[in-house]
Amino acid sequence: MNIDKMILGYNLSQKKKVTIGNYMIKFHRRKVSKKQYDYLYVIEIFFMNSLIKRGIFSEYGNAVDFAGEFLYSLL
Repeated sequence: MNIDKMILGYNLSQKKKVTIGNYMIKFHRRKVSKKQYDYLYVIEIFFMNSLIKRGIFSEYGNAVDFAGEFLYSLL
């Protein structure tokens, strides 16, 4: 695992929306159940305002890896 990719993904999760050139990446957190602290993490990647890729994860670490991997490929 590359620490640079994890840092990029973590920063995206804190900012919620990052735009690089024509790409826009959004990071959402959705609560699944009212009684427990279960969340779904949704990463959406847009190119010129059209959705090209979406990742839905139940674990925060996997969502950060997915987002960081894509951001790293853009840089």
